[in-house]
Amino acid sequence: MKKSRILITIFAAVMLHILMCSVQVKAEEAWPWVYEINPYNQYEVIITGYVGNEKNVTVPDSINGIAVGCIKAAFYNNDTIKSVTIPDTIRRLESVYTNENGNYVVKGAFAECDNLISVKNARGIEAYAERTFENCKKLRNVKIYGGSGIPGRMFYGCKSLKNIRIPSNITKISYCAFEKCLSLKKVTGAASVTTCETKAFYNCRKLQVVNLGKIKSISEYMFYNCSNLKKVKIPNSVTDIQRGAFAKTGLTSVNIPSSVRYIGGGIYDVIYKLCNGAFDSCKNLKIVKGGKNVKIYGICAFRNCTGLKSVSLGKVTVLKREMFSGCKSLKSIKIPSTVRALKDKTFYGCTGLKKVKIPQKTMEIGKQTFGNCTSLKSMVIPKTVEEIYTDSVDNSVTLILYKNSYAANVMQNREKLLIVQ
Repeated sequence: MKKSRILITIFAAVMLHILMCSVQVKAEEAWPWVYEINPYNQYEVIITGYVGNEKNVTVPDSINGIAVGCIKAAFYNNDTIKSVTIPDTIRRLESVYTNENGNYVVKGAFAECDNLISVKNARGIEAYAERTFENCKKLRNVKIYGGSGIPGRMFYGCKSLKNIRIPSNITKISYCAFEKCLSLKKVTGAASVTTCETKAFYNCRKLQVVNLGKIKSISEYMFYNCSNLKKVKIPNSVTDIQRGAFAKTGLTSVNIPSSVRYIGGGIYDVIYKLCNGAFDSCKNLKIVKGGKNVKIYGICAFRNCTGLKSVSLGKVTVLKREMFSGCKSLKSIKIPSTVRALKDKTFYGCTGLKKVKIPQKTMEIGKQTFGNCTSLKSMVIPKTVEEIYTDSVDNSVTLILYKNSYAANVMQNREKLLIVQ
């Protein structure tokens, strides 16, 4: 008898499951929407596809009496739609993560919609997903309302997007969020942002106005090649500026706050001559102020800043490789007394450099440190120097050396030489 009851119970459960599945399949066929019931919340519909051919689409707030709460990759790669109106019931825009022919593919809710121009309303959204609007090349009108962050590549490749306002609830802008937004000019709001990840605004060539909120780090390549970015206020919350952060931007001046301890350098490529220090190739940069507490500068930090005329350095002990290489407008520089080493090609090609004083406790001057400094006439080499090369300073420069010093021994065959006690 007990066994029979168990069999009846199992049979009933199977029939109930079949019945529920048949109801769900029927619901999924409600044209033009493809959807499913949230398996964790039976009172929420998740739209997973749109099979209509309308150009201006309004997403329903309910289907079969159940509220629509999520759009999940529903419009991915749709070339027809031009505008979408999203009801306030929508709480999430989700992506689908798949493996297609061995390739990892992320399908954002509206990604690859080549003709999408406008997204209206969406006031109820509490969370966005990666690549939501990726490569929506014509997208111009869109507002962010909810959520705590802008996910990775959310607006990547949105070439027509000109302005965006970051609401006060947003605390994080993830990697490549606005990369290649070629028309983006203004990023306003962002008062609460504390984290902004690598390449967030990479190659936004027309970007002119941006608020950095309360970020703690200016990450790698964050504004790389933002050639129209002429001014930026670095907040006092910033402790480090990573490699390539402002490389190839249009900055004319910059003030490094006292909170900054580290300014990054690139990874030198001897074949392609690539480096990408924090301010590498900022050709319009003329003045660098502040930075009194900076302890480390990376290689190529200011390389090829051809307009640089004035720079203040912090409490550094080493001036790294090619740190000022190619800074043709630099006429003089005050090297901090804390410096103990000047590495290879630190000032190479600084053709305007006329005056430089090596700190008294310097111990190392690298290869071609002052190579091709054609305006430099003379230089005193401290007696503390324990490492120097015959090509550290060009032969056209008169060296003033201390008798019996290491430098005097290395440079003894030079023509322009003055030995002092």
